Amino acid sequence: MGARVNGGDVFDNSFSPIDVRFENGKADLSINYADAGAINFTAKADLPNGAIQGTSEAFVWSPHSIKVEASQNTPGRYENGILAKAGEAFSMKLTALNSDGDVTPNFGNEWSQETLQLKEETDAVGSESVRNGTLTNASGFVRVDNGVFSNEGISYSEVGTTQITAYIGSENYLPGYHLAPIKLEVSNNSTQIGRFIPYEFEPLTAEFYGTCTDFYYMGQSQPISLSAQAVNASGNKTLNYTGSLAKAEPLFYAYDSSGNRLADHAVSYDGVWEWTDGVGQFTGNASVSVSRLSSGQPDGPFRNYILGWQLDDQEDGNFYSTLQNSDLSASYGAAELDSANLYYGRLNLQDTYAAMDDVMPIAGAVEYWESGEFYANDADNCTVVDRSAVSLLDESMAILEPTPTSVTLINGLISSPNKDINQLLRWTSSGGNEPYSFIFELDVPDYLKYDWPYNDDEVEDGSDYTDNPQAEGTFGIYRGRDRQIYWRELGW
Repeated sequence: MGARVNGGDVFDNSFSPIDVRFENGKADLSINYADAGAINFTAKADLPNGAIQGTSEAFVWSPHSIKVEASQNTPGRYENGILAKAGEAFSMKLTALNSDGDVTPNFGNEWSQETLQLKEETDAVGSESVRNGTLTNASGFVRVDNGVFSNEGISYSEVGTTQITAYIGSENYLPGYHLAPIKLEVSNNSTQIGRFIPYEFEPLTAEFYGTCTDFYYMGQSQPISLSAQAVNASGNKTLNYTGSLAKAEPLFYAYDSSGNRLADHAVSYDGVWEWTDGVGQFTGNASVSVSRLSSGQPDGPFRNYILGWQLDDQEDGNFYSTLQNSDLSASYGAAELDSANLYYGRLNLQDTYAAMDDVMPIAGAVEYWESGEFYANDADNCTVVDRSAVSLLDESMAILEPTPTSVTLINGLISSPNKDINQLLRWTSSGGNEPYSFIFELDVPDYLKYDWPYNDDEVEDGSDYTDNPQAEGTFGIYRGRDRQIYWRELGW
């Protein structure tokens, strides 16, 4: 490759005429060499009294800059500007350039071959809180063309974008020519690469919690404890997966005990999921609920139902970063969070009776559906019925006692025979001697409502499963009570 001297072209191993101006026996030369390496110049002049000739010491030109290009090892594998997952191999190409942006083909042809490499240390791009990741195999570049070096096995340990620095492998280009009057230093050799995303997500905690965790009703909130961390290919946490870089959100699915998806039972969650320093979790309390069928009709039970979950990395539904142990069927799989019994439930009030001067406990039970019938859920020791949820539907002399303010079911029963009468929700009559009846209603959670016939013109037609339970109370007729051995009516 030639050079330009004082605006004129000079070619290898040949003489070219160059205009020079001598002052006091010296002439300045403007030299531009478009390649890298060590060269010298030979000048001669033909004079009337003979020719003179001289050769310079070596002039050393290093590349002006290094072009840095990053690409996926499998082109088109990722979209949205993603280069690779954290810790996953990708390709880099480094090209030695002159000041015009052209390749310097002689770079790499030295007797002691020079290379282009990357520094392992990087500068993460973002807020002050981002941590710098490291490059692995950063010095593994090999020459693939004139002035071009490639590495298909490089990886970056963090997520996000980072600033990397390329350099000449020896860090001292052609050191044997230390006396050379010209030796340019490489500049403009840093560039940003990315975007990097987590290699995968690792579950940390995943379980139901609370006082009742062995069963839930369809539509009932199921408190959960859940967290995960974003990791690279080596299993190390990617601390920069936080703030704007962290987009993954949880998704939930319901399965039967055999792992078959309960596709007709939608799963929703309540809670705020946040990422901090690579760890995602709910802030405050969180819960999920598995819906009834869209028709509201009863089905189940699903004993040992499985709650599955996944993290959607919000990359246009591609699920590039998946959750470990995602063996359950779903889009890109789901992992088991926990297991419990899942019932279709309802609260059924019973008509009650009492003598005029007796108390009348509110009776009823929480029931679940199985094999075409409802059965009392004797495992329910958790459902709470508040006194404030009880209301009269007609004018009546019946009065609800002020205490207790709430009762907790025992063996699924509102009025447990194992409780003292004063521990039960109970009616008293405010006066009068004539028997009378009244209707009352209990406002229950949606997951315990049902299609009761008295709310649909006495027809249970399966069209509306949003009815509260009702019952009739009658003062003046004594039914008896399981724990009462003897009673004597007065006033007959």
